[in-house]
Amino acid sequence: MSDLRQPSEPQSAPVDNRSAVDGDDRDGESSPVGRLAATVERLRREVRAAQAEADGRALIELAKGILVERLRCGPAQASRQLAELAAQAGVTSLEFAVEVINQASRDKLSEVTNAFLEATASADPPDGHSSAVRLRAAESGALAADDTQAVADSLLEHALTPLGAEAVAIWALGADGSLALAGSAGFSTAEAGRWRHVPPGVTTVARRGLTERAGEWIRSLSETGLPSIGQHHHPDGGRVAVPAETGGRIHGVLEIVWSTPLEPPPAAIVRQIEALAELCAHTLETNAPQHPDDIQSPRVLPDVAELMDLADGLHDPALVLVPHRGSDGHLVDFRIHHVNSRFLDPAGRPRGAVNGAMLLEAYPMAAGHSELFERVERVYATGEPFRAHRMRLTALVDDVPLAAVADVNVSRHGDSVLLIWRIEDETARLASLLQHAQRLGRIGGFEENLLTGEITWNGQLYNLYGRPLSDAPVPLEELPAHAHPDDGVAIGRFLRTVLHQRRPASTAFRLQRPDGVTRHIRVVAEPVLDSAGQLYMLRGAYQDISAHHWTEVALAATRDQLAHSEQQASERNRLTLQLQHAIMPPTRAPLEVPGLD
Repeated sequence: MSDLRQPSEPQSAPVDNRSAVDGDDRDGESSPVGRLAATVERLRREVRAAQAEADGRALIELAKGILVERLRCGPAQASRQLAELAAQAGVTSLEFAVEVINQASRDKLSEVTNAFLEATASADPPDGHSSAVRLRAAESGALAADDTQAVADSLLEHALTPLGAEAVAIWALGADGSLALAGSAGFSTAEAGRWRHVPPGVTTVARRGLTERAGEWIRSLSETGLPSIGQHHHPDGGRVAVPAETGGRIHGVLEIVWSTPLEPPPAAIVRQIEALAELCAHTLETNAPQHPDDIQSPRVLPDVAELMDLADGLHDPALVLVPHRGSDGHLVDFRIHHVNSRFLDPAGRPRGAVNGAMLLEAYPMAAGHSELFERVERVYATGEPFRAHRMRLTALVDDVPLAAVADVNVSRHGDSVLLIWRIEDETARLASLLQHAQRLGRIGGFEENLLTGEITWNGQLYNLYGRPLSDAPVPLEELPAHAHPDDGVAIGRFLRTVLHQRRPASTAFRLQRPDGVTRHIRVVAEPVLDSAGQLYMLRGAYQDISAHHWTEVALAATRDQLAHSEQQASERNRLTLQLQHAIMPPTRAPLEVPGLD
């Protein structure tokens, strides 16, 4: 049973195998085939020793460069300082060089090795130092490798064999969701050829590791029944499949194979494997995955300008999104890099108000129930396109959420994401226009089925009533219970007209909301009759006329004040005339009698 707690210590320097080679040569002197096999084995050992020595030299040279920058000295002095400090610390130059790199880089490999050193501080110290050397040697070999196959060889030799692993496979994730075997070590050529391509939708160990962000840790492959590479050679062995992710994007999967069942690993080993998976992600990002026909083709990274030209040629609204990463390198948002000429904003904003903004700043509701941002993030991470019919898009207009229904298409192109939506046709546009009109006019509509008891309210009516959307709508017959008692007579007359006389009617009343606010409301309703002339449905609308009511009250008060002022002016004129007559009586006209001269 595999135990990942104490990895065996690998050779940190080349070993002289001349005596063994000589013995092999002597044993095979009588056979040309034996001599040829011994020569091939000797050459293989020399190549492996040369590779290990080259990786070690690369780490030492890197540490020298760090010392040159830190100590402000030349390469020769840095080499002497490295040798002297290693001697004082009682470690080899390679181990001290790795420690210098870890202190300077502060990356994930540094965190893993430091945690491993702390965990093994009370144990044998060389185990911790050899772990750091193994990880840095694997990193050096991966960075110097020309293809992913060489990376797999380096990982198995330097980092995974000391953990008891038998084989490793590096899977590259395709844009269509397929998996391509980009590199492998520990498997036969025929086995790697059989598993060179896994179509999308086929559930394998690597596919399970792709869907789980923490990876898939399997004690025994035979217990799961999942197919995977090397399943016939190690049927009862443990498996680990960890997503190769960097910068918020998943480039593939790192799958590790053990020959025996796998025990639960400690946290230090888990972090070490995650660091190796991130190293594979950097490799897959810069190296093209292997084609199913074993033809190496370079990965094409389309320019954003080409994607902008593609978006401008579409007849639907389209946005070109580029990833926006934080200071720690993790994906935090997407920037709207380009908006095409057909763009139609659900909130009615122009293109300039959206272009160049962050996706969550322009559409904060995208992180809510619509899950639009989560879909875009998933497409960028995996490369699998997302398509949805009649997806709900919500935008904020004056702090009022407005929902629209659209067909959404999200796809990744290189390092960018193309977001396309098609808002519903003219009917939907008119419905949106009606929704804005209801918002501006503070009108809420309702429909009540008297046979089934089903009541439908729109969101604006919930706002008028001051009730949350989770509450049940209020039937029209229960309207008196929510109105001012003095309005009971008017509401009763309204209900009798609609329900019994089956005629449209309207009335005004004072609505008493649960929050204690009183609003002046006008309600209008009409009955809907079936073919037999029976009432089966009511539909109508509420309108908040509080502002109009208080305007009428102010206007009535102004009229009363004006009438009172006119009455006072008339009274003053009458008193003035009476006083004038009392002081100076009016002169009577002379009497004229006919016949008198």
